[in-house]
Amino acid sequence: GEFTTASTSFTATGLITAAFDNAIASGSKVLVQLEAIVGENYHGSWAGHMGVTVLDGSTNIGNDGNSSFRSIHASTAGNSSGTTQYLIMMLYGSVLHTPATTTPSYTISMKSHSSSMTRSIGSPVNSSASYDSGGTRLTIYEVTV
Repeated sequence: GEFTTASTSFTATGLITAAFDNAIASGSKVLVQLEAIVGENYHGSWAGHMGVTVLDGSTNIGNDGNSSFRSIHASTAGNSSGTTQYLIMMLYGSVLHTPATTTPSYTISMKSHSSSMTRSIGSPVNSSASYDSGGTRLTIYEVTV
């Protein structure tokens, strides 16, 4: 799936919910890995910041200065048609998380640094199906102590 936003606040993508089939052991940690294709539409400006994070329930497990799981500067390589985007970026990230419960549930949220810049996860922002490719993967592993 694909999710697009220009929100400057973290917004739930609704793409993936990752949870364990059974409760994890008390005191366990969770290794959370995220892989995603991200892009932006042409906006008449150069590269702009976007943040992608993972939440455990309502807790942001982001680990950088932008409170993101990973934050990047996506750069525009399209033209002025408003939705043409030819450059997409692959985002990888991981964090070792200590959940507050034995039943953590992880989701993906993202934001743009500017409401005039539309950001996308799961595929590029493009009106042509020829460029509409990509994917998102959220993988969780229990790390017992």
